[in-house]
Amino acid sequence: MGNWLFAVTFSRRGRSPGGTMQRWLRAAFAACFGLAVLAMAGNALAQADPPARVGRISYVAGTASYHDGDEARWSPAVLNYPFTTGGALWTEPNGRAEMVVAGMRVRLQGATEIDALALDDDQFRLRLPQGRIDVRMSGVASERPVDILTPRGTVRLMADGDYLIEAGTTDDPTRIGVRSGAAQFVDANGSVLAVQAGEIGLVTGTTPVVFSTQRLAPPPMPPEWAARDRQIIYRPASQYIANTVTGYEDLDAYGQWVPGGDYGQVWVPRAVPSGWAPYRHGHWAWVRPWGWTWIDDAPWGFAPFHYGRWVMFNNRWSWVPPARTARPVYAPAVVGFVGATIAEFTVGSRGPAVGWFPLGPREVYVPPYTTNRTYIRNINVTNVTNVTEIERRTDYVARWKDRRDDRRDDERWTYANQRYATVVPTEVFEKARPVNRAALRVQGDHLVKADVAPVAAPPVLPNRTPDKRLPDARGPDTKAPAPVVNRTTLGDMPTLGRPERSERPAAPGPKSARVPDRPDSPPALPPAAGPRPGQPDDKRLPPTGAVPPAKGPGVPPRPEEKVSPPGRPDLPPLRERGPGPQATPKEPGTPTAPPSVGPKAPERVGPPPTAPAKPPEKVAPPPTAMPKAPERMAPPPRPETPPPPAAAPRPAPERVA
Repeated sequence: MGNWLFAVTFSRRGRSPGGTMQRWLRAAFAACFGLAVLAMAGNALAQADPPARVGRISYVAGTASYHDGDEARWSPAVLNYPFTTGGALWTEPNGRAEMVVAGMRVRLQGATEIDALALDDDQFRLRLPQGRIDVRMSGVASERPVDILTPRGTVRLMADGDYLIEAGTTDDPTRIGVRSGAAQFVDANGSVLAVQAGEIGLVTGTTPVVFSTQRLAPPPMPPEWAARDRQIIYRPASQYIANTVTGYEDLDAYGQWVPGGDYGQVWVPRAVPSGWAPYRHGHWAWVRPWGWTWIDDAPWGFAPFHYGRWVMFNNRWSWVPPARTARPVYAPAVVGFVGATIAEFTVGSRGPAVGWFPLGPREVYVPPYTTNRTYIRNINVTNVTNVTEIERRTDYVARWKDRRDDRRDDERWTYANQRYATVVPTEVFEKARPVNRAALRVQGDHLVKADVAPVAAPPVLPNRTPDKRLPDARGPDTKAPAPVVNRTTLGDMPTLGRPERSERPAAPGPKSARVPDRPDSPPALPPAAGPRPGQPDDKRLPPTGAVPPAKGPGVPPRPEEKVSPPGRPDLPPLRERGPGPQATPKEPGTPTAPPSVGPKAPERVGPPPTAPAKPPEKVAPPPTAMPKAPERMAPPPRPETPPPPAAAPRPAPERVA
């Protein structure tokens, strides 16, 4: 059944009498959730605790795609989606995206892919199989360097700074530009190239690779990112919140810090719509290893929904940040769920409903995906100063899970924000639909009467959500893109922390739904179709086996589906597995399976591909990149397809010569 997302908060009140039907509903509610928790308790014990550190997709413009480690298909990248081990992010030639982990931001644009090999409390390892990234680091611990694996070796970022990294191709070097900071390049044999500020490191060849440096200022950050840079304000937020909280840099652009009485400095969002409440404008998604996770619509909507607590202060919602005295721990959604009895209070609901509310200050959050008391304490101590209260609540939940609770434990608890709960039909929750338009009308005094179990869970099954792809619902799983150069022994290096999985989706297919620029995003232009700084256009496209997706003719998603990938048409498998094994990474010149080459170019300029066509056959570089084809293949002979205008049978392989 997988892990479920549970939340628990407590504050005592007296038991209120209810009718026979209410008592029956409560008993049924407790029995159902008790069975569910018991069934999953063994699972939780067997699994390691989730990492405290997580990344976030913080900006999307143009066309970008994402997939989790256990997904077989790419989906449109969504703002505020968590980025963790096993995740991958891709931008098409017209797309840009930004991924943030605490004080580090990684920017992609134009046919670029990054894969998270390991992202946890102790390490951060990315793979850059193709394209270019710009990296800025601030406040990242120097004793934990960031590793970025390229086809020729590993780039190690040694200090805070501003970096440019290009994966390179068979003919183009791997480039490491250090605008500020310090970096190293380590090849598969352990040889090291040091690159200092104001230098560009170049790595060419395959076996062996050749190092060189240029005392030359690296190309600047592409100008398309200027508007996004103006949006990012690290101060004064850094005065009130630790820089290890992912997403804090967007708070000052969209809100203000004000005195909050006993809660200290609190953050208040600006320009929110009428009737706004936390956890009401967004959707739910199933994200491993945490389970049900809140994905907020707001450009600032990450830190306030995964850390800290919310309080209604001076008649407006205010966010109480986690204390700086302890390391913050990411939570999938700091909420409590309203129980089964909510159905009797809903207005306009034609079926089962589910409700949730933000936890208030000093209320304890107890996740069921772990029984580790240290983890539970660490995830609460930044907002609950009374450690004894955390232990007492944990003990209570343990008795409830073990079904050892009796009448003395059958107490009613109330919560500071329960009357502000958001309630939707269960179908809206489990199908990851936008919440705000589907919210049901429930009076506050009725919400207070609704039951909240000690361990509250949404009454939906995790395998019914589109974000949890079951094996029988997946498209054909596919091999990873062929490398652009010989990876030597790089491919044999252990992938630390990556989920056990032999295959992953190849580069995104041509029908990736276009993610339009968000209205609240800066008016940035998509990247130009021309070359990246320092590279000619035909060198910029990835080689055979890692061809970027063609821009398909698909209709852009409806506005309300911008943040709800399950609402969009499902993307096709990105590259079907060929009938035989593909070429190994150590044989870049060996012919690969037919989907990697062949009739891609003619189909690129022909009519829009139909759904049954293999996605790799629909993917091809534009005609201007055709001279690159010989550079991406082994020496002749290999029959090549005719030029796009030709309708006759394929010509001889002179085209490869």
